[in-house]
This record gives sequence, C-alpha cells and structure tokens, in this order.
Amino acid sequence: MDKVKINSEEYWDKRFDGNWEENAGRKQTLYFCDIAIKLFPDWFTKELEAGVTVADIGCAEGDCTDFLARRYPSSKFTGIDFSVAGIKKAKQYYPDIDFIRADIRSFNDMFDVVYSSNTLEHFHDPFSMLSHLFKCAKKYVVLLIPFQERQRFEEHFYTFEYRDFLLNNEEFSLVYSREYDCSKIENIFWGGKQLLVIYERGKNADRSVTLDDFVGSLSEEYNAQITKIIENKHELQELKKNNELLLQSTTQSLELLKAKEALIQELNGLLSNEQHRNNELTQSNRELQYQLHGEKENNIYLKAQEDWFRAESYKLSHEIKNIYSSGFWKLASKYYRIRDNFPGIKHLFKAARIIKNHGFRDFYRLCKLKICNFRVKNTDPAQVNEINSMYSRITQLYQENHINGIAVIPAAFPFDELYNQRSINLAKYLSGKKIISLFIIWQWDKNEIVERAYEEVFPFVYSIPMSSFFENIDRVSNLREITNKYAFLNIPSSSYVGIIPNLRNNGFEIVYDIMDEWEEFAKVGQAPWYDKFAEESMILQADRVTAVSQALVEKFSFIRCDIQCIGNGYFPELLGSPNISSKKQNENEVIQVGYFGHLTESWFDWELIFELAKNETLKFHLIGYGASQETLRKIKKYKNIKYHGKVKPSELNDFVSNWNVAIIPFSQSKLSEAVDPIKVYEYLYFGLPVVVTGIPHLRNYPLVRVVNNEAGDFMKAIEASYSEIGTTTSDNDRLPKFLRDTTWESRFDKLMGHENSGYVRLYRK
Repeated sequence: MDKVKINSEEYWDKRFDGNWEENAGRKQTLYFCDIAIKLFPDWFTKELEAGVTVADIGCAEGDCTDFLARRYPSSKFTGIDFSVAGIKKAKQYYPDIDFIRADIRSFNDMFDVVYSSNTLEHFHDPFSMLSHLFKCAKKYVVLLIPFQERQRFEEHFYTFEYRDFLLNNEEFSLVYSREYDCSKIENIFWGGKQLLVIYERGKNADRSVTLDDFVGSLSEEYNAQITKIIENKHELQELKKNNELLLQSTTQSLELLKAKEALIQELNGLLSNEQHRNNELTQSNRELQYQLHGEKENNIYLKAQEDWFRAESYKLSHEIKNIYSSGFWKLASKYYRIRDNFPGIKHLFKAARIIKNHGFRDFYRLCKLKICNFRVKNTDPAQVNEINSMYSRITQLYQENHINGIAVIPAAFPFDELYNQRSINLAKYLSGKKIISLFIIWQWDKNEIVERAYEEVFPFVYSIPMSSFFENIDRVSNLREITNKYAFLNIPSSSYVGIIPNLRNNGFEIVYDIMDEWEEFAKVGQAPWYDKFAEESMILQADRVTAVSQALVEKFSFIRCDIQCIGNGYFPELLGSPNISSKKQNENEVIQVGYFGHLTESWFDWELIFELAKNETLKFHLIGYGASQETLRKIKKYKNIKYHGKVKPSELNDFVSNWNVAIIPFSQSKLSEAVDPIKVYEYLYFGLPVVVTGIPHLRNYPLVRVVNNEAGDFMKAIEASYSEIGTTTSDNDRLPKFLRDTTWESRFDKLMGHENSGYVRLYRK
C-alpha cells in the first residue's frame, strides 16, 4: 500500500480486498448510516417512505445501501462505487440490490435522490465532485460528512467548515443542515462531528425553509446548556448550606468520638488479654477432642477386629485339626517345605497360578497396578503447605458448622459451567448442600499448570492438581474428623485405583460412577489413560457403583449385580424459562433445526448433516466445540448451516427460542449406545421435539424419535416432529413428570440417598 497513491482506484481496491473488514470498515459504514437516519428531517423521511429512486454514491461494500433499502422498502436503492473490489463484494453480500461500478465524473444516470456518506473529504477539491452529484440528482442531494475535522486522517484531504456551504449552488438550494457530535456517546468509529446537509433542486412551493432547518440543533443545545448551568448553581447553593450544617454536626461528633475512643482503647487492652487466653484454651480443647475422637475410632476398629479374629481363630483351629488328620498332609508338607526353602520359588508359583487362572495379560496389568501403588512421598514444601493450608481451612469450616461434609470428584476439565459435565454439575449440587468438593483436575504431566489451584473456584468447590493430590494422599487424614465423606470416582485409570485404600482408611465412602463407555472412547483415541483392569478393579473395590445408562449396567453385571442406573439431568434455574422453542409453522416453510454439545468427528455424524444440508428447507444451527478445522471449513460451503461456536448454558435460551426441532446425530457404535446425553434433557426442557441416531434407549423418552443414520429416514422424522408442533399428544402429557424426575437435583438425591444393600456390605469387607 505504501507505493500506491492514496484514494486512487487501486488504493481502494487493495483496501477492500485487504484490511477493510478487519479494521471494522463495514461496521463504521453502518454507524454513519444510523446517524444519517437519525438526522433526516421528517419531511425527507416521508419522501423515502412514499417511494423515490436513490443512488448511494461511494457505497463501498454496500452495507448502508442494504440498510436503507430494508428501512424504506417503497424506495428503489442503487449502490455506486468506482472500486471493482468493493462492488464485487457488495454484489456477493446483497445479491437482491443493484450495484454499479462507475466513476461519478463520467456517470450520466439520474435519480430522485443522490446520497453520499463520508466520501467528499477524500478529494482535494470536493466541490467539483459535488457538481457531478448535482448532475445526477432530480430532486435532492444528501451529504453526510466529517465536520470541523482539525486533525485529519491520512485519507482525508479536506476539512469542512460553515463557510463552505453556499445557500444556492448551481440549480440547488441548501434547505436543511444538522450537526451531530459523535463524542457524546462512546464509540470506536468516529470521535468528532458529522454534518448532514440537504440540497434541493429549484424551489418547493409546498414547503417553507426556516432558520430552524439550519441552526435549530445549535439553539436547542445552547438553551439546554443554559438551563443546566442555572440548575447547577441552585444545587451548589444548597450543597453549601448542607455542608455548613454537616461541619457543625461533625465537630460535635468528633469531640464525643475522641472521648469514646479513649475508653475503647482501654477496653481493647483488657479484651486482647482475654482473647489470647481464650484462644489458648480453645486450641488445647480442640486438640484433646481430636485425640479423643481418634482414640474412640481406634477402639471401635480394634474391637471389631478382635471379634473377627476370635471367630476366624475358632474356624481355623477346626480346619487345622481336619487337615492334620488327613492322609494328604504328609505329602503336602514336603511340597511346601521345598517351595518355601528355595529363594524365588514361592513367587514363581504365585505368578504361575495367576497366569494359569487369568492369563498373562491380567498378570502384566496386576504387576503394573502394584508398581503404581508404590508411591514416593512428595517433598515439595510449597505444595505440601498449599495442601495443608487448604485442608486446615476446610476443617475449620466444619468445626464452625459451615459445611456438612466433603467429597472427592475427579474431573477431565477445570471447573467451568461452559462444559456442562456431570462431574461439574455434581459439584454444584453438593455446593447447594454445603458439602465441600475437592475437584481433582486431570494432568497429562506433573508440571502441567492448573489455573486457580488450591482456590475456591465456586462456593464450596476447591480446585486441586491431580499430581499434588496423589503425592499428598496421606494428608487426607487431616480431614478425618469430618463426617459424611465421599469419593465419587469416575476416571478408570491405574492412578485412581491406587488411592482407594487410603481414602477408605480415612472414612471416605467409595462410589464409582460409570459416566461413559470408556473402553470405546479409548478405541477412538479419546481416553488414552483408560485401563480395563483398573476399571474392573474399581468396580470390585467400590462401596457403591452407579452408571448413566442401562447398557453400562449390563456390561459390568458379570462383576456386580447391584450397579444402579442414575442417568444425567439438567438444572432448570441455569437454563432460564422453560418451553420457549418456536411453536408455530414458519411462513417460509424452512424448518429451524438446532444442536448444542460436543462436535467431535469421533461420534458426531457430520456426513449425515452435510447430506441433509442439501435440502434447503432445513436451516441448521450448531453450538459447541470439538470440531476439526477441516470440518469448520466445510461448514462455510453451506448457506443453511450456521456455526455459533461456544455458548454458555445460561445463554442457550436466546438461540433455542427460534428453533423448531433439536437433533442428536451420533454415529451408530457401542460408544453411542451407552451414552446418556445431557442435551436431550435440556432440549425437552425448552419444549423441543428431538430426532436421534445411535442412542436406542432414548426412544422411551417423550417427544423423542430414534431413527437410523440414513438421510431419508432422518428427514422424515424431522418433518414428522415439525408437523406435530402445537398439537397435543400423549408425549406432551408424559413430559412434565419426566422433566421433574430428571433434574440434577432429583438424580443426585438418588445418588446420595441410595440405601446400602447386602452387596455393599459385602464389598466393604
């Protein structure tokens, strides 16, 4: 751009092909257009509403031309600019409007109105250009220009003053002008004044021009300022009187305050001594109570152990007598004597037995698990201090009756409502019950930084890096005095298996929550940390096991028969108003179809969406994250697919209110069959019928249709759902109870209130 002459045709072609949109050129065009409409006199607005032909000279990329055409549909608007690049883009953006590439100096067509916004300042001799505008106008020439611009931009060659505008110019008379000070309202587009002037060809006998048409705005502003000054003077006088009264009252109060302050200092000295003594006694009492609590727990534990050992001793004594009296004992004694007296043979026998019964793969995983369970004590003093300080704060909250318990919740993401994950919603639910959540953030590497570590990121929710929690797992004993302790484990990796014994020994109830079909996630590269042996071990060790779908319950029923199905849910208070989706048939017969959630190619059926998008009677609205750059580029090829990006759950209602049907287009797989998508409950809360692929169990939900992944069947399901909008069906009758039973509050009440079964007592031993 440095070697191109400023304001030349080549210069503006490069501007429109280059940084025009990046530098908010289109938005500035609309900003000036809005100012012009505000400044139009009523009589001129009536002309536009009645219907005239208008040329927008210097239209750039056509944004103002389109805006005016939509504002005044009875008038015919044409955009004219000498830039090839600008006119090309204008035609692309607004194909229904006429745009002409022409230089006004050689342009001969005539229009009722010639309008030009912020163009004349780009010429050294703007009034010669004004003459060309006069030649093209049958009735009016309307100009919006920078006014009294003292420090011009590089592209601006002329500064306009009052003296520049003749009352009579060629065959035109100046019939109207208005100033507008843009600096009075904060904006990024223009910091100075704009001036609107209207020239009319010949004389108009039906309308008289008065002084108000030229200086009315200045007079109004002047009178307003005078009135404001008078009001300020009166207000100042009242303030002076009030200040004198306040000063007198303050002086009296100050004298009284000094006397009281002396007394307070004396009392503070006495109080400080008593507080110090009280703190010492309180601390001593707290330590004694803690020791007493620990001793009571140890006594109970030892008594239970004593009873168990006594019973076991009796049974073993009886068994030993039977063994000693058997004929097999002599041969077995020789076998064990050989095995135990030779180094290594004992461990080889044990390894051989495991390999024989379970196979070499399980033997390898067992060895790996035992290695993971051997933890090296953390020696980072700063990390230890953070953990100790946080646990101390939590314990103090419990002692002061501010909390009712504590829970450990592993999470793949930091705490953020945007992700709307089950673990995040569980922490929010527990927060409402005044139960602390230790939110354990996954780290791929120990040195990976976790933002807001050890801080309260939400009421009663503390964020902890996973490595720090594991390396300091022994320090959960600092929380021993807190009752109602839970560990809601949900990440089946060997690392989490290793901390179960320590958590249980410190009074935590172990709950393994099967949130997803992790084995299938691992197969598509979404869960590289997954360990099948670890998951089965967690299921066996947990006090209770829950799963989000019946498919996951059935998958692990060979290990445990007491797995409870607790699906996902929604927070009504987070989503706002219910049943707000569009309930009427669209006049243009275009069905508005929406989706929000994860968009990864691992399970989202993009090919189905692109095939459906060939039908222009559908308009897709996609909200979420996770799609590849290649997919996002492909979306742009379809005019009827709108990608909105990430949206907070609390803001979804702004989009959903215009949708007719919601979709969950998942590819058919074991992964999709086991999922229980949170979005389906939110769709139904908003009143949207839902069309689903890949998740068979959703067919039992009201207003949900489950079809295969064929575009034809999917299209029929969308049309059927759309045709039922506004009608009453049996599904509509079922929906209120379904929504009451599937809130997060209802789901997690079930999770927290589950009665212990015989299986639970068995697995705890």
